[in-house]
Amino acid sequence: MSTRPVTLDDLIALNEEIASLVRCGVPLELGLVGLGSTLTGRLGRVTVRLASHLQGGSSLPDALAAESQAIPAVYRAVVEAGLRGGRLADALASFGGLARSVHELRQQISAALFYPTLIVLFAYGLFVAFIVLILPVFEETYESMQLPVAKWFVWFHPLQNTVAYWGPAVPTALCLIVIWWRLTSRSALTSGAQSGLMSLVILPWRFFPGIAGILENFHRANFTHMLRVLLEQQVPLPNALQLAGEATGNARLSRAAGRVAQHIRDGQSLDESLDEPAVQRSLPSFMRWMLAVGERQSSLGSTLNQLTEVYRGRAVFQAEWVRVVLPVAAVIVVGGGVTLMYALTLFVPLTQMLGDLGTE
Repeated sequence: MSTRPVTLDDLIALNEEIASLVRCGVPLELGLVGLGSTLTGRLGRVTVRLASHLQGGSSLPDALAAESQAIPAVYRAVVEAGLRGGRLADALASFGGLARSVHELRQQISAALFYPTLIVLFAYGLFVAFIVLILPVFEETYESMQLPVAKWFVWFHPLQNTVAYWGPAVPTALCLIVIWWRLTSRSALTSGAQSGLMSLVILPWRFFPGIAGILENFHRANFTHMLRVLLEQQVPLPNALQLAGEATGNARLSRAAGRVAQHIRDGQSLDESLDEPAVQRSLPSFMRWMLAVGERQSSLGSTLNQLTEVYRGRAVFQAEWVRVVLPVAAVIVVGGGVTLMYALTLFVPLTQMLGDLGTE
């Protein structure tokens, strides 16, 4: 039976409930049965199935693996590592912190994109209104007074004749982008098709100043945090690299992490693996240098924590900057462009028309 992946909110809620049961010493099969009966929707169904697997004698990792279509692999790895190290509660708490930070940062990005989207829609609506309502009035005026129409004014004719086709295109595209963004923002830490969709959704916004930097730093913070959590739970470095890369939702970063992991499996050190040209093109020099230093000083965990704070701080600062500055810049640029367009399309023809009438 095909099962849709749980959302990020659902995964956070499920993780917190399991962590609470573990801390209180309540058997998971009993606690999840009671929890599943109180929950609705996808999370409730997944919780009930997990409880059923546990009651059937499966371990928690096996129960999560049976729900692999709904529960992301990185979460199953954290749980299994926590059980193996006897620190399941700590592992769940670390993962919960990561998931909440991902959720909060995505909300910051959404807030930064809200007002620019409204401004673009407003300016586009004014342009369509000019083509549909105002342009025909000017044309009738010129024809009734038998005045020559400016050549550049005639350029709008093709747009007027095809407005039924291109008019709804931009609003429809923006609505689809908003829907896709909300879907990917709510999705759990997964890879594959969702990563590609995430890149597709974000691509149009990369042209806005600061957006690309926010996303890059967001992915890097996600990667270093997840890698630290996995290493703390004694997950082998190659496996941790691969899982952390998949959890970012960034295809390029995931490929780079996978290449480093493969080199380590082949016997190379982390420092040597990071020197590969393909890895150098995908990972920033600061991250590569810090990881190499952390490995040489046997302080990779603290190094990853520092990297997470650096990249998360950058992403939060840039998101706040974009949220404050971008709407103002968009008002100036878009508003100025709209004003100039209306000046050229209204006042210049009107001035020309009055000048032509004065010469009659």
